[in-house]
Amino acid sequence: MDDVETFCATHPTQPGQEHDRPSERGRLLLQHAYQQATATTPADPVVALEWLENHGVGGRHLDIGSGVGLTTQLFAHHGWHSSLAEVSTPVLDFARFRLRRRDIDADMIDLSVDKELPRNRFAAITAFGVFAYVSDVDRAARVVCRALAPRGVLFIERSQLLNPEQRQGLGLVLRRSGLRPLRVAAHVAAYRAT
Repeated sequence: MDDVETFCATHPTQPGQEHDRPSERGRLLLQHAYQQATATTPADPVVALEWLENHGVGGRHLDIGSGVGLTTQLFAHHGWHSSLAEVSTPVLDFARFRLRRRDIDADMIDLSVDKELPRNRFAAITAFGVFAYVSDVDRAARVVCRALAPRGVLFIERSQLLNPEQRQGLGLVLRRSGLRPLRVAAHVAAYRAT
């Protein structure tokens, strides 16, 4: 919470933006991260990183829907060069602040401005809790797939889409985009680029 308090002392909220206050959004995102860390199963980013390390994959990582940058912290601590992509500029600003306080250098992609991702760049992409919140899943999946380097791996959570049709539809889009499914964990799905 020190991050939230310090950030808010240096980044005042503009009048009329109470719904997007960095302090409230930061608090909620940190609370979500705490709940993930205290769950009975390992947090999704931990599962993804462990799979990558066990399979000798390293290099560039992208966390889509990065929130406050916790996944980036984890990957950077394990030697990855990590990038964050987020649709909320205030949340991305807070993530940048948090990472700088920890001497973590990460690239920031503001998806409210940049609608495309760098092509063929990332050995691993984590997109947990993302596809359930986009209006055009097909387009979003294609953009994400293009960002994967050859043999790159995309990780998503299996339960993020509410019904089986949504899950099956996303799987079909990913396979049509040239990805093949991998077995990782019961609650984490992964797809590898060819």
